[in-house]
Amino acid sequence: KETIQKHATKRKTERKTAEKKIQKNNGTAKEQTQEIGERRQAARKTRSKPQPNKPVKGRRTLY
Repeated sequence: KETIQKHATKRKTERKTAEKKIQKNNGTAKEQTQEIGERRQAARKTRSKPQPNKPVKGRRTLY
């Protein structure tokens, strides 16, 4: 049980130091995460191309 606790505290300290590094690099961590989100949205928009209006294969209706 003690080893698990040690690992958890180690992870917490690692996370804190990483956050400090981010804050030093450019702006606050919040700004950085917002930037990442915006980039993700832009990527998603470019990926999703409008699909042509055609029937789905295997779902043809009998006329």
